[in-house]
Amino acid sequence: MSTQPPYPLHESVVNRINPEYAAFYNKHIINNQQVHLQPVSASRSSGILIPGAGPLQSVASTVDYAIKRQESEGPDVNVRCFTPHGEKPENGWP
Repeated sequence: MSTQPPYPLHESVVNRINPEYAAFYNKHIINNQQVHLQPVSASRSSGILIPGAGPLQSVASTVDYAIKRQESEGPDVNVRCFTPHGEKPENGWP
């Protein structure tokens, strides 16, 4: 698989998925760089990251973490965690 767009639907699924989704994919996603292949800063500054996604939702907190790799070499893995409003469930947030 190429690391540069376009990314056509794989032959193993192209005839199995919903035609409406295939049309959406071919119109809005096929020519976009895959998020995991670009810097986080590029994803954050590019506007709507996932076409078809809804507006930003209000959350209680947003926290960024850097997780050190254990199974591979390379920079830390950056993640953004969102905590919803409301009381924490008895077993904690998933």
